[in-house]
Amino acid sequence: MRALLFSLLLLHFTDRAWAGNKNKTINIVGTWKEAHRFSLNKEKLDFKDTTYYNFIDATQYIVHHQDGFQYHNTYSLSPGLLDLGMNAYSVVEISQNKMLLKDDQGTYEFVRYKEVVAATENTTQASSSQRGYKEELGATTIKMEQLVGKWEVYKRSSLDKLPEIDYRKILKSLEIRIVSGNLSGTISAMEDDPAGAWKITGYENAMITASGKSELHIQVLKCDQGEMVLQSGSMQYFLKQFK
Repeated sequence: MRALLFSLLLLHFTDRAWAGNKNKTINIVGTWKEAHRFSLNKEKLDFKDTTYYNFIDATQYIVHHQDGFQYHNTYSLSPGLLDLGMNAYSVVEISQNKMLLKDDQGTYEFVRYKEVVAATENTTQASSSQRGYKEELGATTIKMEQLVGKWEVYKRSSLDKLPEIDYRKILKSLEIRIVSGNLSGTISAMEDDPAGAWKITGYENAMITASGKSELHIQVLKCDQGEMVLQSGSMQYFLKQFK
């Protein structure tokens, strides 16, 4: 009985500890690091894929995981909600130096840290005519041999807010091969189209070209360690390779 009472008291104070002020107006601009991760049952979890956020200004941010690629997108912070574009967190608690964020997989504690995630401004105007930010890619050449395989989109983002999404034009997967020294293969959309998939017709200067229901020009921003980042117009796609 005493043990049961102790457990109930512990749960009570744990809930109170997690019930911080989630409606404060906080300036989150700066760099944040994932410090702790908890399951839906509030059990502390071990993890190695630490998440880092660099909130550049009031709308733009960069995210990367430990030893992973850097991605940029837009965000908005409102009372109780941090919307990161392709995913969103419920705000459990927020203060000047700590955030507790929750999604359908668990709760994450982020703290400010001093290291600045390097980012360069991309002055090339996208179709959205807005400024974007991208990781410093350097002069690394992406050879077409690196692109070979089956790739599936696991995340996408837009540099522009899309008033309407036509899923027949949103990329879902790529199957790439080399035929007679040239890049070949198919590109599928999220929604089937009577016109069928795009056919890859070439690759030059890190640009995949494809034809079919429309002409596609896809910039390969990065391809390494089973992960690829593409940009087509204002859309960025993040893909993993499945063998």
